[in-house]
Amino acid sequence: MLENGSEFEIILIQELWFDVVATLHSNIDPTGISQLGVAMHPEWDTHLPKHRNGDICKAIAYMKKTLQCSHIIDNVLNHPLTNPNLIIIDIKEDNQIIARLVNTYHAVPPMGHGLQYLFNYDSDELTLTAIVGNLNTHSMLWSLEGKAPSPWARVFEDWLE
Repeated sequence: MLENGSEFEIILIQELWFDVVATLHSNIDPTGISQLGVAMHPEWDTHLPKHRNGDICKAIAYMKKTLQCSHIIDNVLNHPLTNPNLIIIDIKEDNQIIARLVNTYHAVPPMGHGLQYLFNYDSDELTLTAIVGNLNTHSMLWSLEGKAPSPWARVFEDWLE
């Protein structure tokens, strides 16, 4: 996917491979501490959401390095929505945001849904915003025939409208 000569400049992934990439050794802990990370490629910059050590990230943005020759890519780590399952990327030109990418993974809790953060998101109407992700929601509007809708599907459909 991150091959040389790819026609894509932005790749947004949910449920990515996020695992041990190295073991950090020290005199204090000679057995080592596992360092988690993602697949990397020399032609692509990797942008992860705000997370702490030990968190498993479920959303990522890869940006082709050539894109940054003409635009500023800002991983908005201080946005209140950001968490290990959601990343916000602003694409800027002349220091003005020309597009905002919101990439999210909805980890369905045992009861209800975990999408209220997204439903409460108040985007700037003047900023082109794309919200993409794996929202783990089934609906009569887009799911295969015979698939039961998620209990929160109607709320989600109303939010989309």
